[in-house]
Amino acid sequence: MPNCRGRAVGVSSGGASVSEKGAVVAPQKEISIEGFALIFYASIRRELAQSFTAVLIVLLSIVMTMMLIRTLAQANKGSVNPQDIFLVMSYLSLSFLPTILTLSLFLSVVSCLVRWYQDSEMAVWFASGQSLLAFLRPILRFAWPILLAIAASGLLIWPWANGQIDQLRSEFAQRSDMDRIAPGEFQRNKAGNRVFFTESQSGQNQSGQVFIYGLKDGKTTITTAQGGRIVRTADGSAQLELSHGQSVSQDSKTGEQNISTFAQYSTRIQDAPAAALQTQTRSRPSHQLLHTADGRGELSWRIGMALAAINLLLLALLLIKSSQRSGKGSHLALALMSFAVYYNLINFGQNWVSKGQISLGWWLLILHGGMFIACYGLLLQRQGSLPFLQLRRSQKTALHS
Repeated sequence: MPNCRGRAVGVSSGGASVSEKGAVVAPQKEISIEGFALIFYASIRRELAQSFTAVLIVLLSIVMTMMLIRTLAQANKGSVNPQDIFLVMSYLSLSFLPTILTLSLFLSVVSCLVRWYQDSEMAVWFASGQSLLAFLRPILRFAWPILLAIAASGLLIWPWANGQIDQLRSEFAQRSDMDRIAPGEFQRNKAGNRVFFTESQSGQNQSGQVFIYGLKDGKTTITTAQGGRIVRTADGSAQLELSHGQSVSQDSKTGEQNISTFAQYSTRIQDAPAAALQTQTRSRPSHQLLHTADGRGELSWRIGMALAAINLLLLALLLIKSSQRSGKGSHLALALMSFAVYYNLINFGQNWVSKGQISLGWWLLILHGGMFIACYGLLLQRQGSLPFLQLRRSQKTALHS
């Protein structure tokens, strides 16, 4: 980083000079304040890009690991098709993109500011006649594509990813009883009154030993067979044909028990009824959210993430300015805690708007507008740029003179 103080750095550009030892010294060019600012801006953007990339990779790794564990748990419970685990995990990670990008941008700015203060590069910045608020210019020039990506991911990618997840879960939940039968697994039918188990699969639509447990009208039925196969009838329904087995039924009220053996036995496998996919609020496009209270609450969250990303840039300058002597770890901990508080306020506001306790416009104005005014006003107060502070300072100067 160039070490410059005052008006200009270097000497005027003249002809080549000769040193005392006779060596020819190349002419030096004068570096103006504007030239120094351009060099500093380029250095800031380069370091911010490196820091943002590193933080983004770390957060994406953490989120994808958490989503993998969550998806595996859902697949184990039968909520997600095991074959769609990585697809669901990818959609879940995309749905967290607004939060990940916002936090990555905030932490990268805080991390870079801490290093610049510790390495006295901010002292060079202030010595060149620049204020702390002027530092927003290079930060915003770096951050504006990320801010647009946060807004686009919240308004467009978030509902699309959630819609894809809901569709995959709905298709898996509406699969037919025939699709639920898998060798070596106990599977419950769609109605929930029968459990199937097949030992192995010896051929196409054929299985080894079969176990069926059923409960209907207070009667419990246990059917076992040495083999079975799935047959499609003329009307399109599916039947499970069992061979060489027995069936034991018992009435839970009377205790009466019947045992029967069979060489061939057929039981119908119900197909899942076709049901329309119910679109949740989080999966609806942003332009359709203004008509209901739940939709306006969801919209407050989507817009709020984009506005929060802008306010967090101001908050980063404020946090570093208020605790310059603290270490980098304490700054990052304070930044994480500040982000958690802000993020929870956004979630609380979503709940309040959904319940009709406050309107969408008023909540956005109170939370994000108030946050912007507070942070910007404190930064102006720190550098003494508020009008009443300047008036007070001039009055004190007049009295002392």
